[in-house]
Amino acid sequence: MSAVNTPDESHSAVASSAPDALPYFDVAVVGAGIHGAGVAQACAAAGWRTLLLEQYGEAALGTSSKSSKLIHGGLRYLENFEFSLVRECLLERELLLQNAADLVKLKTFLIPVYRSSKRSAFVIYCGLLLYKILTGWRASAIFKWRSASAAKQLYPQIEASNLVALLEYRDAQTDDRKLTEAVLRSAETFGAEVKFDFNLARAEVSGNQYLLYREGEDEPYASCRCLINAAGPWVNRVAEKVETKPAQIAVETVQGTHIILDLPAPPACIYCEAPQDGRPVFVLPWYGQTMVGTTEKLFSGDPADVAPSEEEEKYLLEVYNHCMNTAVVANASEEINESHIVERFAGLRVLPMAAGSANKRSRDTLFVECGLKASSANEMPGYLAIYGGKLTAYRKTAEKIQQRLRAVLGDNAGAVSTRDIRL
Repeated sequence: MSAVNTPDESHSAVASSAPDALPYFDVAVVGAGIHGAGVAQACAAAGWRTLLLEQYGEAALGTSSKSSKLIHGGLRYLENFEFSLVRECLLERELLLQNAADLVKLKTFLIPVYRSSKRSAFVIYCGLLLYKILTGWRASAIFKWRSASAAKQLYPQIEASNLVALLEYRDAQTDDRKLTEAVLRSAETFGAEVKFDFNLARAEVSGNQYLLYREGEDEPYASCRCLINAAGPWVNRVAEKVETKPAQIAVETVQGTHIILDLPAPPACIYCEAPQDGRPVFVLPWYGQTMVGTTEKLFSGDPADVAPSEEEEKYLLEVYNHCMNTAVVANASEEINESHIVERFAGLRVLPMAAGSANKRSRDTLFVECGLKASSANEMPGYLAIYGGKLTAYRKTAEKIQQRLRAVLGDNAGAVSTRDIRL
């Protein structure tokens, strides 16, 4: 992960401190998605007074409940040579399998390879071997090469026309919303205060603290020494509300849509190539039904307005009909259509602005920070914003932020490592 530092001299700090009667927190976090919950947990576990502010009435109502629900290393990121990211995510996957055993489950994943596939079975096999090496040769990294004939017998639900081979490996799956809620409950057990229905209007400087104002209110709600912007697709909108005017990273928000079909769950998590453009799309078991996703469509506007489009739904149905044997799955000779969709949802990923396909861009997490140097009477309040981030690595991201905050907030004797916290 990388950080962007902004000059502390960008604002002349006000000498006076926050009013004595105002609730004071060492850390205030904006956003109760998985990263905000993770940061709140890490900070509270470190012994710092922690406040989490969420614009909605519940946690994870944004992107953190609208992901592909996977806890994985990111096999396809190997093509972009993001080896450190993949290794980090694989190690975090192992921690979650241990610490959140009721929420994160190891699953079988299948990659069918056809004559028309962009990647040969040998190339994928080499990728899985590297995947196993990066995992540290753990038993969870076992993988197999299945012949076309063996695959047809084992997995008749998968389309077998022109099938060359099938690669079988393991990764993990979760309910992203339940995981976020569990992390948030953990943060509360360590003393974090959570405030829902709180839309941050502005963060004003008062000495080395921020005064936090709620939308529609004239008096500050609380003050904090350090402000963490974990607002996901709202990250730059929140940054605009901070008086110190921290630097921002130019980003694009990419819409990812999923559909849930009233069809029996597939026998495993299936990694498909979309026939339209070769993009990876998953067909996944989801509470006894079938989930298909995701798409990649640039989005502009208010993140609260994101919604699946008919074009995306059609795209995902075409992928499903291309990859699955509907005669076996649904005992139907006709293609699966929109009448089988029982639920659809869309979330937004934050990616650095760049040319080319979103599928090829780095998934590394970026930080923007200021005021996080050793404490002094005239110093600016601390600010840190999270850009991007992966569900799988939320704990590691929070740990890195915790380390950055130590220069300002110091250490506490009773601090607990999030590596040791069971959910």
